[in-house]
Amino acid sequence: MTTLWFYAQDQQQHGPVPADEMRKLLQSGRLSKTTMVWSEGMESWVAAGKVEELVGLAPPIRPPAVEPNHRTQPVVEVDAGGAEQSPFQSRPQPGPRPTQASGGSQVQLRSRHAWHRFFARSIDVFAGGWIVSQFLGPEAANSSINFLLPGLVLLILIPIEAWFLSRWGMTPGKWILRIRVVHAENRLLTFQEASQRNLKVIFSGMAFGLPLLQVLFNVLAYKEFVDTGSTSWDRKCRTTLQHAPMRPIHIGTAIGVGIAIILYTAAVVGAST
Repeated sequence: MTTLWFYAQDQQQHGPVPADEMRKLLQSGRLSKTTMVWSEGMESWVAAGKVEELVGLAPPIRPPAVEPNHRTQPVVEVDAGGAEQSPFQSRPQPGPRPTQASGGSQVQLRSRHAWHRFFARSIDVFAGGWIVSQFLGPEAANSSINFLLPGLVLLILIPIEAWFLSRWGMTPGKWILRIRVVHAENRLLTFQEASQRNLKVIFSGMAFGLPLLQVLFNVLAYKEFVDTGSTSWDRKCRTTLQHAPMRPIHIGTAIGVGIAIILYTAAVVGAST
C-alpha cells in the first residue's frame, strides 16, 4: 500500500500526496529538507530530510522546455538585486478535508485570507467610488443616480481591474494586502479571462452592489471559501489566489488608506447632517 504524506508550506497543510510525488517535489526544489511532513502512524510532524523514505536516491527531475512566452512562465517576483523569488504560495485547491489535528488552523487561515480578499476589494471599490463621485459632482449624492452608483462603480471597475490583473496579477487593493490572482496553470490571466472573473465576482459575490443582497452574498461567499477553500467564480474561471506576508511598506500603506477612508467617511456624514 502506498504511503500518503502531508506537508506544511506557508502555514498551510497540503496533501495527501503519495511518497513518489513527495520525492519529486523534494528533487525539483519545490520542497526543502526542512519542510515539515507527516504520515499516518507518526506521533508528530518532522522535517522531510529526516525521513529516509523521502530523501532516498531518485532520478533528477528535468522540466520540459517551453517556448519563450511570458504568460506561460511561472509567476515570480524579482527583488532589488535581480534575484528571482517566490513569496506567494498558492492556496490548496478543494480536496480531502484536513486531519483533525490541523483542521482548526487551516479553517482559521482560510478565514484570514477571506477577510484579506474582502478588504482588498473594499479598497478598490472605495477608490473607484471616490473617483466616480468626484466626476459626477456633489449633486449626484442627492439625486436618483445615488442608488445606482454602487453598480455603476462596479461596472466601471471591470476593465480597469482586468487590466491590472493581466499586467501584474494585482490591483492596488490586492497589492496592499499581498494577494495575487493567477490562472490554475500559475500564469497571469489574459485581459478577457480577468474580465470574465470580475463579472462573476460582481454578480455572484457582490449582488451588483445592491445593499441588502450584497451583505447576504458576501456572507455566503465567505462561508463557501472557509468551508471549501475556494469560491464559485475561482472554480469556474480556473483561477487561484496566492498570499504572501505583508511587508512594512504594505502595512504602512494599509494604515494610511484606512485613516483616509475614516476621515472621508466622517466628512461625508458631517456634510449630510
